[in-house]
Amino acid sequence: MSAEARVRTATEAAAASVRQIRPLALPDASAVSAELRGQQGRKLPRISVTLGRLKETWIIPLGAAAVVVALALTLVILRNPAPQGPTTEQPGTAAPAVTGIPRYYAVAHQGKISHIGQLAAINLTVVDVYTSKTLATVTLPATNVTVGISSAIGVSAAADDRSFVVGRRDQWGDVDYFLVHIAPGTKQVATVTRLPIPETSPGVLLGFAVSPDGKELAVLSVRGNGTTLRIYSVTSGATLRTWTAEGWQYQGNRGPATGVSWTADNLQVAFSTVVPTGQGPSYSSLEEMVIGEAEPSGDLAAASRVAFEAPSTCTSLLLTPDGGTVVCGTQVNYPASNTPVACAENAPAFVAYSVATGRFLRVLYQFTGSCVWTENIVLWSDDSARHVIGESQTTFQGNPPQFSVRLGVAAAGEFAKFQTPVFDSGPAF
Repeated sequence: MSAEARVRTATEAAAASVRQIRPLALPDASAVSAELRGQQGRKLPRISVTLGRLKETWIIPLGAAAVVVALALTLVILRNPAPQGPTTEQPGTAAPAVTGIPRYYAVAHQGKISHIGQLAAINLTVVDVYTSKTLATVTLPATNVTVGISSAIGVSAAADDRSFVVGRRDQWGDVDYFLVHIAPGTKQVATVTRLPIPETSPGVLLGFAVSPDGKELAVLSVRGNGTTLRIYSVTSGATLRTWTAEGWQYQGNRGPATGVSWTADNLQVAFSTVVPTGQGPSYSSLEEMVIGEAEPSGDLAAASRVAFEAPSTCTSLLLTPDGGTVVCGTQVNYPASNTPVACAENAPAFVAYSVATGRFLRVLYQFTGSCVWTENIVLWSDDSARHVIGESQTTFQGNPPQFSVRLGVAAAGEFAKFQTPVFDSGPAF
């Protein structure tokens, strides 16, 4: 999800003045957190009042929310600076020399807005990971958009590494979906088809994911009557199942890239939720929920189960395709710092945990540069959680501050970075 889309989600949630009713006590001194701290040989203190957490939960007073929105809008402006902010990291390779990851990925970017009618089209670009070359760019039909807010709200990839679904929102909040299929080596490399799913306003769209076989689309959203998960048929557009949890009035997550996912057998849908820890309005933790795709429509809270209760350091979660591991992306934030602070002191990282035991397994990579704010977002993982594709967003101090986005493969303590075109939403692998 783009920075603009996150700002829109946050402001909508704040305006609704929603609250969470489903508490979960998750002390910082949990065994999982303690083991991670011991493994890393450094303390991982609780991060209070972080930008990412405020964006996620939005259960603070509206006056404070306005301050965070103002800062988030600043980051929107700085999202694609030229050049990007400084970093102490060594430059990554243009194409990571790592096997066993998807070869292609897709990103979406809104084009220029016309002066008449405020129309804009979304461009979906498919890139070859191993060559860093653009395979194809397709343009969706133009639609009415809101100035300053991207209409590209998400991209999801099927398991064939050839099919991508992109979501589009117009200025009235209605959402529709398009299927882009690529055929490398053919005369027409990419085709785009609008899915027959009815164009509706879901409220606040929290995330969506196409099933590995490309046959179904899971969409998670929230509005006044609670959080709703729907399963649509990609072929017919019919609503296959609907679950609603009226008590979950706002379940924050990391957006379409990581908020909703499927297991490889197409039988289970996973999604991240935010629950308060009872330590104050700015304290909360993530948990990864799982629901059977064939469960009868009904109560989302009753039909789903908690697969993993995350330590408070996790700000992004993704279930591996086999359902056995959860990969966590952590965050560090120093909003009042006057001098650069070593992010490594608080270990912003990609970390794997066992679903069966909840225990820490391994750290795939830790950021070692200096910054003011760093957030790691998990985008893709293999079954073993040995190779993870992630996005690392960092704000560096300066006047004005610089905002940098790094995308790459985290494995065995290394981060193999690769370049991406400008994007508002995605990447999807």
